[in-house]
Amino acid sequence: MATISTTSSPFAIAVLEVAVDDKGAVRVLSVDMAIGCGPQINPGGSALSLKVAPSWV
Repeated sequence: MATISTTSSPFAIAVLEVAVDDKGAVRVLSVDMAIGCGPQINPGGSALSLKVAPSWV
């Protein structure tokens, strides 16, 4: 399953690996995310923003 969002950055994608058992219960095995920040004028500020971004969720 993949989703693409443009709400908080120029480009973001999340890919989830899931498992479904015989009873239909879903378990998330892993989550991978990528963010395209576009051209960077202040790379240090961009890196800091990415480090604190998970706390916004």
